[in-house]
Amino acid sequence: MSAANASDRQAVQSRLRYLKDAAHLLHAQSPTAAAVLGAQYDKLLVDRNLDIEASQKEWDSHRRDICGACGNLLIPGLSCQVTQETSSPKASTGPKSKRPVGDVEKEMVYTCAKCDAKTIQPLQRPAKLLRRQPRISKSQDQTNTNPRATAVSSDDTSTAPKSANASSKKRAKARKQGGLQALLDKSKSDTSKSRQGDFGLDLMDFMKGT
Repeated sequence: MSAANASDRQAVQSRLRYLKDAAHLLHAQSPTAAAVLGAQYDKLLVDRNLDIEASQKEWDSHRRDICGACGNLLIPGLSCQVTQETSSPKASTGPKSKRPVGDVEKEMVYTCAKCDAKTIQPLQRPAKLLRRQPRISKSQDQTNTNPRATAVSSDDTSTAPKSANASSKKRAKARKQGGLQALLDKSKSDTSKSRQGDFGLDLMDFMKGT
């Protein structure tokens, strides 16, 4: 912004403050003169495009202060009447419309006592409190979403000792059977040796002799 533009903007702001302060000072003695000053204030805003540059909050505050039709200062209970009304908003067909068709909207209505013009401003709704959901860790989420896997794993851990005990019993049984078999074989060999020692001859010797 150049120095000339900055100086011009500052002059406009000073003029606006003068018109607004003068209108408030004259309102008690001459509401008509105060309305003329208010109308000049409004016209200067529009001529300088300050109404476009102003934020929505600033513009709403200005419209609650000065009537846009006649320039009268809007003083509740003195030069205007303030009421609260309800209206049903029109249904929007756009994809971004989230409000139900039957929903009711509250509005503040400022009625000018000089020209009966109405300034309507919607009331802002209080923000809804969102209940924060408890966070679930990834491991807990997987456990909750796959209970069958958890049950199978628990069954596997419970059957593991059983299988180990069964295999150890099998090995003990096989070892016992092997020991008995060895005893039987030894007993047979001892018996055959004792018989040969008692007679000194076996069946083959008798057959040779004949």
